[in-house]
Amino acid sequence: GGIVWLTRSDEEVRRKWQTLRRRGGGAGVRQIEQLLSGGSVDGHEDATSVMVDLLLLASCDVLIGKFSSNIDRLAYSLMAVRRGREHRREQAEGVAAEAEAASQRASP
Repeated sequence: GGIVWLTRSDEEVRRKWQTLRRRGGGAGVRQIEQLLSGGSVDGHEDATSVMVDLLLLASCDVLIGKFSSNIDRLAYSLMAVRRGREHRREQAEGVAAEAEAASQRASP
């Protein structure tokens, strides 16, 4: 059997998955806990992959996602932190440039 990994918490996805399982299409698909304990899935590798995805999402200029997704929420939060730092850096650079210009005007 293959691995089915539902990452969306969307009710429609849940209903479709339940329908598939009732029809036998999901027969033999094990839960993630079973895959981890059986060694079929490398939890460290998967966690690293999620972190890479999260950091890539957070580095975007625009994020289209859902607040029902924990990954989207984390990415959005990281984007806000990054933008806050960039905004503060731009402000500091602006203040430094203004101070430099003022000192040059004041110098004979």
